[in-house]
Amino acid sequence: MVSVLIAFGFAAIYLALGQQVALLFTNQKSVVDLAGRLMIIAGIFQLADGIQVTSAGCLRGLADIRLPMLIGIFCYWTVAIPTGFIFAFPMQTGPTGIWIGLAAGLFVAALLLTWRLQAMTGPGRQGRFVLGRTENLEAS
Repeated sequence: MVSVLIAFGFAAIYLALGQQVALLFTNQKSVVDLAGRLMIIAGIFQLADGIQVTSAGCLRGLADIRLPMLIGIFCYWTVAIPTGFIFAFPMQTGPTGIWIGLAAGLFVAALLLTWRLQAMTGPGRQGRFVLGRTENLEAS
């Protein structure tokens, strides 16, 4: 929950102050306009990224690494890249489309990794997937 709250805070900053942040680096109108549009997507991106990073970290702590890795490969190679390509080129949105694709991949990763974390730690499942190998290592 802390991760989500922090992500919401940064998302609000990006959404409200995107063009002002860009103006700190340049005063070229076309660059500031593009950066402002990208900051909106980055704000939305923050929410998905905060959730997926937290879920992945929790799963790593539970020694669950194989399925999260496969989820990451699926989300980035089969969701993010094709979506970004379609938005950027056939739909002619340019860099904005690439970022939309990345955000889409992150949202799918956030959903799947959170589902996996819930499956591993939900009622009746706590400890079921972990500790078996650890206990054997400590006994030796």
